[in-house]
Amino acid sequence: KTSVPNTENGAQGRKSATAMEGQGAQSASRGRFICYNQNSICAASQVKERKLFMISKDLARKFIEQVTQYTEFNVNIMDANGTIIASRDPGRVGQFHEVAYRILQGQENIVVTTDTRDYSTVLPGINMVIEDNGRREGVVGVTGDPEEIRSVALIIKMAIETMLKYERSQQELRLRRSRKERFVHLLIREKYSDPGELRQMAEELGYHEDNIRIPILVRAGKAEIDKAMDAVRAGSAHTKED
Repeated sequence: KTSVPNTENGAQGRKSATAMEGQGAQSASRGRFICYNQNSICAASQVKERKLFMISKDLARKFIEQVTQYTEFNVNIMDANGTIIASRDPGRVGQFHEVAYRILQGQENIVVTTDTRDYSTVLPGINMVIEDNGRREGVVGVTGDPEEIRSVALIIKMAIETMLKYERSQQELRLRRSRKERFVHLLIREKYSDPGELRQMAEELGYHEDNIRIPILVRAGKAEIDKAMDAVRAGSAHTKED
Protein backbone atom coordinates (compact mmCIF):
# COMPACT_ATOMS: atom_id res chain seq x y z
CA LYS A 1 0.00 0.00 0.00
CA THR A 2 1.21 3.60 -0.74
CA SER A 3 0.13 6.94 0.74
CA VAL A 4 -1.64 9.37 -1.60
CA PRO A 5 -0.91 13.11 -1.22
CA ASN A 6 -4.21 14.53 -2.52
CA THR A 7 -7.79 13.63 -3.36
CA GLU A 8 -7.31 13.64 -7.13
CA ASN A 9 -4.31 11.36 -6.95
CA GLY A 10 -6.11 9.28 -4.39
CA ALA A 11 -8.99 8.71 -6.76
CA GLN A 12 -6.57 7.81 -9.55
CA GLY A 13 -4.71 5.51 -7.20
CA ARG A 14 -7.92 3.79 -6.19
CA LYS A 15 -8.87 3.39 -9.86
CA SER A 16 -5.47 1.95 -10.69
CA ALA A 17 -5.59 -0.38 -7.73
CA THR A 18 -9.10 -1.48 -8.68
CA ALA A 19 -8.01 -2.05 -12.28
CA MET A 20 -5.00 -4.08 -11.16
CA GLU A 21 -7.15 -6.14 -8.81
CA GLY A 22 -9.61 -6.70 -11.64
CA GLN A 23 -6.82 -7.90 -13.94
CA GLY A 24 -5.52 -10.22 -11.27
CA ALA A 25 -8.94 -11.65 -10.57
CA GLN A 26 -9.62 -12.03 -14.28
CA SER A 27 -6.32 -13.78 -14.93
CA ALA A 28 -6.74 -16.01 -11.89
CA SER A 29 -10.25 -16.85 -13.00
CA ARG A 30 -8.99 -17.57 -16.50
CA GLY A 31 -6.36 -19.90 -15.08
CA ARG A 32 -8.94 -21.79 -13.05
CA PHE A 33 -11.26 -22.00 -16.05
CA ILE A 34 -8.54 -23.52 -18.22
CA CYS A 35 -7.60 -25.90 -15.44
CA TYR A 36 -11.14 -27.13 -14.84
CA ASN A 37 -12.19 -27.43 -18.46
CA GLN A 38 -9.04 -28.25 -20.42
CA ASN A 39 -7.46 -30.93 -18.29
CA SER A 40 -9.79 -31.25 -15.26
CA ILE A 41 -6.91 -31.58 -12.86
CA CYS A 42 -7.49 -29.09 -10.05
CA ALA A 43 -10.02 -29.24 -7.24
CA ALA A 44 -12.62 -30.88 -9.47
CA SER A 45 -10.20 -33.69 -10.29
CA GLN A 46 -10.24 -34.86 -6.68
CA VAL A 47 -13.94 -35.65 -7.05
CA LYS A 48 -13.35 -37.35 -10.39
CA GLU A 49 -10.50 -39.46 -9.01
CA ARG A 50 -12.82 -41.09 -6.51
CA LYS A 51 -14.98 -42.29 -9.41
CA LEU A 52 -12.14 -42.91 -11.81
CA PHE A 53 -11.51 -46.58 -11.01
CA MET A 54 -15.07 -47.87 -10.83
CA ILE A 55 -15.81 -50.74 -13.20
CA SER A 56 -17.13 -49.31 -16.45
CA LYS A 57 -19.58 -51.08 -18.72
CA ASP A 58 -17.04 -51.16 -21.55
CA LEU A 59 -14.35 -52.71 -19.37
CA ALA A 60 -16.78 -55.31 -18.01
CA ARG A 61 -18.00 -56.18 -21.48
CA LYS A 62 -14.45 -56.63 -22.79
CA PHE A 63 -13.66 -58.90 -19.87
CA ILE A 64 -16.74 -61.03 -20.52
CA GLU A 65 -15.79 -61.33 -24.20
CA GLN A 66 -12.33 -62.57 -23.25
CA VAL A 67 -13.16 -64.92 -20.40
CA THR A 68 -16.10 -66.64 -22.08
CA GLN A 69 -13.77 -67.89 -24.79
CA TYR A 70 -12.33 -70.29 -22.22
CA THR A 71 -15.36 -71.38 -20.21
CA GLU A 72 -18.85 -72.62 -20.96
CA PHE A 73 -20.33 -71.15 -17.79
CA ASN A 74 -22.29 -67.92 -17.72
CA VAL A 75 -20.43 -65.03 -16.09
CA ASN A 76 -22.06 -61.84 -14.80
CA ILE A 77 -20.41 -58.64 -13.63
CA MET A 78 -22.33 -56.31 -11.32
CA ASP A 79 -21.44 -52.70 -10.55
CA ALA A 80 -21.35 -50.97 -7.18
CA ASN A 81 -25.15 -50.61 -7.25
CA GLY A 82 -25.77 -54.33 -7.77
CA THR A 83 -26.83 -53.91 -11.41
CA ILE A 84 -25.64 -56.44 -13.99
CA ILE A 85 -23.53 -54.39 -16.44
CA ALA A 86 -22.07 -57.28 -18.48
CA SER A 87 -23.04 -60.91 -18.97
CA ARG A 88 -22.57 -63.81 -21.33
CA ASP A 89 -26.37 -63.85 -21.38
CA PRO A 90 -27.30 -60.44 -22.89
CA GLY A 91 -30.83 -60.76 -21.54
CA ARG A 92 -29.58 -60.33 -17.97
CA VAL A 93 -27.81 -57.01 -18.57
CA GLY A 94 -29.56 -54.21 -16.70
CA GLN A 95 -31.18 -56.52 -14.13
CA PHE A 96 -30.80 -55.88 -10.42
CA HIS A 97 -28.86 -58.67 -8.69
CA GLU A 98 -30.00 -59.07 -5.11
CA VAL A 99 -27.07 -61.19 -3.89
CA ALA A 100 -24.53 -58.80 -5.44
CA TYR A 101 -26.17 -55.87 -3.67
CA ARG A 102 -26.13 -57.82 -0.40
CA ILE A 103 -22.39 -58.48 -0.80
CA LEU A 104 -21.61 -54.84 -1.58
CA GLN A 105 -23.63 -53.54 1.34
CA GLY A 106 -22.25 -56.05 3.83
CA GLN A 107 -18.98 -57.73 4.78
CA GLU A 108 -19.33 -61.02 2.92
CA ASN A 109 -16.79 -61.73 0.17
CA ILE A 110 -18.35 -64.87 -1.30
CA VAL A 111 -21.98 -65.97 -1.37
CA VAL A 112 -22.93 -69.41 -2.69
CA THR A 113 -26.53 -69.78 -3.83
CA THR A 114 -28.19 -73.16 -4.32
CA ASP A 115 -31.79 -72.48 -3.34
CA THR A 116 -32.91 -69.42 -5.29
CA ARG A 117 -36.56 -69.37 -4.25
CA ASP A 118 -35.92 -66.30 -2.13
CA TYR A 119 -34.41 -64.38 -5.05
CA SER A 120 -36.30 -63.36 -8.17
CA THR A 121 -33.23 -62.38 -10.25
CA VAL A 122 -30.58 -64.83 -9.00
CA LEU A 123 -29.60 -68.23 -10.40
CA PRO A 124 -27.60 -70.99 -8.64
CA GLY A 125 -23.89 -70.25 -8.57
CA ILE A 126 -21.11 -68.34 -6.79
CA ASN A 127 -20.93 -64.57 -6.41
CA MET A 128 -17.70 -62.91 -5.25
CA VAL A 129 -16.76 -59.35 -4.41
CA ILE A 130 -14.42 -57.52 -6.79
CA GLU A 131 -11.88 -55.51 -4.83
CA ASP A 132 -9.45 -52.90 -6.07
CA ASN A 133 -6.99 -51.10 -3.83
CA GLY A 134 -9.00 -52.15 -0.79
CA ARG A 135 -12.32 -50.91 -2.18
CA ARG A 136 -15.34 -53.05 -3.02
CA GLU A 137 -15.95 -52.07 -6.64
CA GLY A 138 -18.44 -54.69 -7.76
CA VAL A 139 -19.31 -58.38 -7.85
CA VAL A 140 -18.56 -61.17 -10.32
CA GLY A 141 -20.91 -64.14 -10.47
CA VAL A 142 -20.57 -67.51 -12.18
CA THR A 143 -23.73 -69.49 -12.84
CA GLY A 144 -23.79 -73.25 -12.26
CA ASP A 145 -23.36 -75.99 -9.69
CA PRO A 146 -21.27 -74.36 -6.93
CA GLU A 147 -19.14 -77.46 -6.37
CA GLU A 148 -18.39 -77.74 -10.08
CA ILE A 149 -17.58 -74.10 -10.74
CA ARG A 150 -15.76 -73.08 -7.54
CA SER A 151 -12.20 -73.26 -8.93
CA VAL A 152 -13.24 -71.58 -12.19
CA ALA A 153 -15.02 -68.81 -10.28
CA LEU A 154 -11.95 -68.04 -8.15
CA ILE A 155 -9.75 -67.82 -11.24
CA ILE A 156 -12.23 -65.46 -12.91
CA LYS A 157 -12.31 -63.26 -9.82
CA MET A 158 -8.51 -63.07 -9.75
CA ALA A 159 -8.39 -62.28 -13.48
CA ILE A 160 -10.85 -59.39 -13.32
CA GLU A 161 -9.14 -57.89 -10.26
CA THR A 162 -5.79 -58.08 -12.05
CA MET A 163 -7.25 -56.37 -15.11
CA LEU A 164 -8.87 -53.69 -12.95
CA LYS A 165 -5.58 -53.04 -11.17
CA TYR A 166 -3.81 -52.65 -14.51
CA GLU A 167 -6.45 -50.24 -15.81
CA ARG A 168 -6.19 -48.19 -12.63
CA SER A 169 -2.40 -47.92 -12.95
CA GLN A 170 -2.78 -46.77 -16.56
CA GLN A 171 -5.32 -44.16 -15.52
CA GLU A 172 -2.97 -42.89 -12.83
CA LEU A 173 -0.14 -42.57 -15.36
CA ARG A 174 -2.35 -40.68 -17.80
CA LEU A 175 -3.64 -38.38 -15.06
CA ARG A 176 -0.13 -37.59 -13.82
CA ARG A 177 1.07 -36.91 -17.37
CA SER A 178 -1.85 -34.54 -17.91
CA ARG A 179 -1.14 -32.74 -14.65
CA LYS A 180 2.54 -32.35 -15.50
CA GLU A 181 1.71 -30.90 -18.91
CA ARG A 182 -0.69 -28.42 -17.33
CA PHE A 183 1.86 -27.52 -14.64
CA VAL A 184 4.57 -26.80 -17.23
CA HIS A 185 2.07 -24.80 -19.28
CA LEU A 186 1.30 -22.57 -16.29
CA LEU A 187 4.99 -22.11 -15.51
CA ILE A 188 6.24 -21.13 -18.96
CA ARG A 189 3.22 -20.04 -21.02
CA GLU A 190 0.58 -18.45 -18.82
CA LYS A 191 1.25 -14.70 -18.46
CA TYR A 192 -0.66 -14.48 -15.19
CA SER A 193 -0.40 -17.73 -13.27
CA ASP A 194 -2.18 -18.13 -9.96
CA PRO A 195 0.50 -18.94 -7.31
CA GLY A 196 -2.06 -20.83 -5.24
CA GLU A 197 -2.96 -22.99 -8.22
CA LEU A 198 0.71 -23.68 -8.95
CA ARG A 199 1.41 -24.66 -5.34
CA GLN A 200 -1.62 -26.95 -5.26
CA MET A 201 -0.56 -28.69 -8.47
CA ALA A 202 3.05 -28.96 -7.29
CA GLU A 203 1.86 -30.60 -4.07
CA GLU A 204 -0.34 -33.05 -5.99
CA LEU A 205 2.60 -33.96 -8.22
CA GLY A 206 4.97 -34.36 -5.26
CA TYR A 207 7.19 -31.37 -6.14
CA HIS A 208 8.83 -29.48 -3.28
CA GLU A 209 9.38 -25.73 -3.66
CA ASP A 210 12.66 -25.67 -1.74
CA ASN A 211 14.48 -27.91 -4.24
CA ILE A 212 16.80 -26.11 -6.66
CA ARG A 213 15.98 -26.89 -10.28
CA ILE A 214 17.76 -25.96 -13.49
CA PRO A 215 15.85 -25.87 -16.80
CA ILE A 216 17.61 -27.44 -19.78
CA LEU A 217 16.69 -26.56 -23.37
CA VAL A 218 17.42 -29.22 -25.96
CA ARG A 219 16.99 -28.61 -29.69
CA ALA A 220 16.45 -31.79 -31.68
CA GLY A 221 13.87 -33.71 -33.67
CA LYS A 222 10.95 -35.35 -31.90
CA ALA A 223 12.37 -38.85 -32.33
CA GLU A 224 15.70 -37.80 -30.83
CA ILE A 225 13.98 -35.97 -27.96
CA ASP A 226 11.81 -38.97 -27.13
CA LYS A 227 14.82 -41.28 -27.17
CA ALA A 228 16.83 -38.92 -24.97
CA MET A 229 13.97 -38.50 -22.49
CA ASP A 230 13.49 -42.27 -22.26
CA ALA A 231 17.17 -42.63 -21.43
CA VAL A 232 16.95 -39.91 -18.76
CA ARG A 233 13.89 -41.47 -17.14
CA ALA A 234 15.55 -44.88 -17.10
CA GLY A 235 18.55 -43.50 -15.24
CA SER A 236 19.03 -44.27 -11.55
CA ALA A 237 19.26 -40.57 -10.67
CA HIS A 238 15.83 -39.73 -12.12
CA THR A 239 13.06 -39.25 -9.57
CA LYS A 240 9.42 -38.14 -9.59
CA GLU A 241 10.65 -34.66 -8.67
CA ASP A 242 12.32 -34.29 -12.09
